[in-house]
Amino acid sequence: MTKNSIPPNPLSEQEERDGNRKSIQALPPLEANFTLLPNELFDKWLPKFRSLAEMKVVFYIARHTYGFHKLFDCLSLNQFRHGVTRPDGTKLDNGTGLKEDHIIRGLRQAEEDGFILSYRFGPPGKEQKLYFINCEESKGLLQLLKEGVIEPEALLKGMKLEQLVKKYPGIVRSQYLTKSPYLEDDNPG
Repeated sequence: MTKNSIPPNPLSEQEERDGNRKSIQALPPLEANFTLLPNELFDKWLPKFRSLAEMKVVFYIARHTYGFHKLFDCLSLNQFRHGVTRPDGTKLDNGTGLKEDHIIRGLRQAEEDGFILSYRFGPPGKEQKLYFINCEESKGLLQLLKEGVIEPEALLKGMKLEQLVKKYPGIVRSQYLTKSPYLEDDNPG
């Protein structure tokens, strides 16, 4: 390699070694089908991520919450790793691309650093976990879950946002989140 030559892209070399990676395609126009994220996530949070794993799990949770106009989603380690599959068998996404131990470390860091909140429920061996991006609305909903006022199963079975607002006034303030129900028919996660 000469002094002025550009060094090879390490990702390209890795992609060659890892046959399941494909080259990146250009993004579609921002007309529809995008996730609206707060500027603060980029302006204030981005420089504070301790690792790529932490950043990837936060963005994955943001996609599955804000991307579906929800405050939470119930995600498994398998979904973080390989993505969510719709009931009809089609893939919604490809996950974070991280190994399981990196996902666990990223989730632990993200919670320690205050980027995400979580709520574990269910019987031993069949536990599930709800993930939230840390915002005031999420904190309110999480508090109601912890106090036993709302059962997580009610949320997962389709309790609509309008029902939550009516039953628990003041929990949801965001105009963005009040446009859609928590769980829409087209959301498999």
